[in-house]
Amino acid sequence: MLLTIGMIMKNEERFLRDCLTAIKPILDNVDSELIIHDTGSTDNSIAIAKEFTNKVFEIEWRDDFGWARQQGFERAKGEWFLVLDPDEIFENVQNIIDFFNSGEYKNYGTATVKRTEEPDIQNSPTINKPLRFFKIIEGMQWHDKIHERLLPFEEPTKNLNSTILHYGNDSAISKEKGKDEKYMRSMLAILEENPTNYKNIFLFLSYIIHTHDVETCLKYADTGINLAQKAEFDEKYPYSYPLFYPLFVHTYIYIYAQTNQYQKIIDIVEEYFEKVPKSKLAETAYCFKYQQGLSFLQQNKLVDANKALIEAYNFKKQVDNNELYGILAYTLLPNIPDIEFIQKILQTFITANLLENAIDYLQNLPMLRTTADSTVTINQYECYKSLTTAIINHNPQMLANLHSHFAEKYQPTDKQYIDIITTIELEISAQENISKINLAKNILATTTNQNSPYIKLQQLRLFLDESQVASYNINELLNYFLQQESLPLIYIDVLAVAKKYNKNFTEIAQKINLAEQIEIFGNIVQPVNLIMNMANIFM
Repeated sequence: MLLTIGMIMKNEERFLRDCLTAIKPILDNVDSELIIHDTGSTDNSIAIAKEFTNKVFEIEWRDDFGWARQQGFERAKGEWFLVLDPDEIFENVQNIIDFFNSGEYKNYGTATVKRTEEPDIQNSPTINKPLRFFKIIEGMQWHDKIHERLLPFEEPTKNLNSTILHYGNDSAISKEKGKDEKYMRSMLAILEENPTNYKNIFLFLSYIIHTHDVETCLKYADTGINLAQKAEFDEKYPYSYPLFYPLFVHTYIYIYAQTNQYQKIIDIVEEYFEKVPKSKLAETAYCFKYQQGLSFLQQNKLVDANKALIEAYNFKKQVDNNELYGILAYTLLPNIPDIEFIQKILQTFITANLLENAIDYLQNLPMLRTTADSTVTINQYECYKSLTTAIINHNPQMLANLHSHFAEKYQPTDKQYIDIITTIELEISAQENISKINLAKNILATTTNQNSPYIKLQQLRLFLDESQVASYNINELLNYFLQQESLPLIYIDVLAVAKKYNKNFTEIAQKINLAEQIEIFGNIVQPVNLIMNMANIFM
């Protein structure tokens, strides 16, 4: 037999049927078995389980998850073992079926799957890659009463492209099942029995960190990190030192971030990178550097912030290309998307008045990069949008310089130039604190070529403010736009001027086909809001 699927449960009828239905294709198409151990259900869980397997066993509950899982492991007949919880539902399993039926499994000792919290539970679901498939080897058994581990295991590890939705972290569900109270009771008993086990200290700390005072959390963190730093690295047990030392560091960062202790974040991250060899830097290293960069930013140390954030992003790209353990499953800080890194890096450039550096950074940024199991696309429009937003929020007088840089480098018909002016217009349309009149004056003052359509738009905008003494001829400007075959939506202020002065309104309106433009821009902005934020054309 190739595979044993092992599960323990108690009162899990809420998700159990969906969980077992999702793995039924594995049971039907792979030489496999499903073994379930029930620890005292009083609901309909056992009856549901027996619809899918005849290997359902009732056992006593001993406040020991490791012991309970071991019962199923000892009954396993498969060459491999899949550990699954009844509140986890696979979205797709074909990749798993192919892994076993093709014989690919023979090249690996373990395999991961993607695991995410159910989207309705978290606004930004946590995604990690826990080890779930294990080749059964001599001496392997379940360890620990809580957050149990199957050790030792072999490598290499295969990252399977299958995803599990996890519903068990919903606080209402945990309370309904008495999970919180059971966990706290068991955890306190374990700590009393073995107060120097840094793994248990961390697990307890991560549990109480949202409900206890900072002083208590720091006390446990100090104890745990001192113990973790003294531990020797054992290649057979990769969840020892290289996991728990960074996790305690992560905990410190989380606590200090909540209490605005930015210098302490900077110091502890610096110490971490001094102590841990590059070859053993955990996958959370990029998150550490990111938090350090944000802390420098809070202190207005822009050069240091920029350096740390760029290092952090480079670490993230390294992590994405490695098959690493799912350390982020245990962390309290978020898995950070590429665009957030880019936004913060651009913010440091712009706040430090380094526009040219920001543009160079964007233009040298690869728009595609390959990770261990996917391709990440960096959207160029989103990058330009981030740059423009950073300027608007942190250095708005730089907008005209942004335009002049692209106006000097590209022709008015070049895609790069059109992209940047489109981005500028779309972003300032969403801002209430940006004066289009002032922007028009600044662009006209910093641009040599005064004959492009976008420059003509700035000239025409001066007519929207009656206090301006326009040195341009309104009829000539409107005729210029009437000669264009069509006008993009960003030129809607031409229509505003036409209405204000009762000149060529119908003809200009035909040039700006609103229905067509809304369809074109629909994937980028909220078109109706954009139009309403432009000049009050229809009032």
